[in-house]
Amino acid sequence: MKFRKPVFEKIAYKLNGIINYSTIWSEMEFRVYKLSDDIKKKELFQNYRTSILNCFDVFLKSPARISFENIFKILAPTLEGLLKNYISLKCLKGVNDKNLGTIATSLAKHSNLSKEFIEFLKVIITPIRNFTLHGNVPSERVSQFVVLMVLDLYEELVVS
Repeated sequence: MKFRKPVFEKIAYKLNGIINYSTIWSEMEFRVYKLSDDIKKKELFQNYRTSILNCFDVFLKSPARISFENIFKILAPTLEGLLKNYISLKCLKGVNDKNLGTIATSLAKHSNLSKEFIEFLKVIITPIRNFTLHGNVPSERVSQFVVLMVLDLYEELVVS
């Protein structure tokens, strides 16, 4: 059978079906579902849980209407706070938590987080810093890259 996309989506909605389109959004949807359950359970995410889960909920309900720039605006600022919570919960000594840059450098020396985690963190510091300090939102493609990296970092923080 062939349907126009709007008709197909109405049928899928009425059947309460889950349709995955092979796009960046379908990868995001899979990761968001998995992370949502983990974030609800972890103490580390307690202070940012509502913000992150609300962002995930908006994304899951209408991915076509949300941009990576909007997701970036919500998720990027949570990273520094989550890392400060991580340092506190793990009782890491000698970690300078003044800002995201010093956190990344200190965690490389004083934590059991993977080398890949630290490298990802260092790569995305500049766009996050530009937004949190100056309100400059990066382009859609840079926002997409940062959001995907933030999700990677969340995933490692969930298991650590």
